[in-house]
Amino acid sequence: MPHSPALPAILVVDDEPTVLSCVCAVLAHFGFEVSGAGSPHDALRAASSTRAPIDLLLCDVIMPGMNGPELAHRILAQHPETQCLFIAGLPDHPDVVNGIIGCGLPFLPKPFTPRELIAKVREVLNGGALTFAAGA
Repeated sequence: MPHSPALPAILVVDDEPTVLSCVCAVLAHFGFEVSGAGSPHDALRAASSTRAPIDLLLCDVIMPGMNGPELAHRILAQHPETQCLFIAGLPDHPDVVNGIIGCGLPFLPKPFTPRELIAKVREVLNGGALTFAAGA
């Protein structure tokens, strides 16, 4: 993930190809530097292969093999500068209620509009949301 200092770099992770494609397209349209990963494994490989900062991990909570918070912990171990924003289509799922919403972490329920996505991304990048710490 090459990084331009002027553009925040965002790693989007979602196991639903349509969601991944749409979110990446919206973010790129609004001037963000975007990389997409269709699985936690692909996201870990992308994070491991770059020394450039990853400004934001925009991550689905419920994915096969590894949930969003676990993936975030692993990426933050390599990239402690990374902010996290979690998304999910099942906001009542225990992983979402207990691990994200209950902790007050940045969260955006699916479906969302491009305007809602960009507003939440900017809020998190500008420090207007609680951060997800590697030790949390």
